[in-house]
Amino acid sequence: RPGDVVSHYLTSRKSNILGVQAFPGSRVIPEVIAARSRGVLLDTARGRNHMAFPQMEAAIGRGLLPDSFSTDLTSVTAADPCFSLMMIATQFMSFGVPFEECLPRMTANPARILGRPELGRLEVGGVGDATILKIEPGDFAVTDVDGRVRRTNQRVVALGAVRAGR
Repeated sequence: RPGDVVSHYLTSRKSNILGVQAFPGSRVIPEVIAARSRGVLLDTARGRNHMAFPQMEAAIGRGLLPDSFSTDLTSVTAADPCFSLMMIATQFMSFGVPFEECLPRMTANPARILGRPELGRLEVGGVGDATILKIEPGDFAVTDVDGRVRRTNQRVVALGAVRAGR
């Protein structure tokens, strides 16, 4: 239904957006397109098992960017930068998605979806929380959950945080 959120939509596991018998060059199945047209929201929820490059490439090619980026962090993955929002943005940027399209998916969009519109944006009288980010040029490797590696010439790095304006 409109407003429902499908997490792990980029998984390569059984019954993914490319269908049960996914293969290189597969297209997004019609049910996903139909759900999106009904207003179903899509979320990355990367976790240890749920964000694969073939699914990302097919989704991006079909214009099915996620509405929100989320990490699906656990106590096992929390200390590993491979599971960060910055890495998710870097992976999407490696497919040509501009940072300006990634930013709202890490900030205002998730806040709105969670019913917390006061979060995820900076404005006079607002909460005053921010993460200071940098787009760093270089030669970097990004890896999906199945071990596929892509090269990219930029990555998103967190430099610091501001909490309640401090």
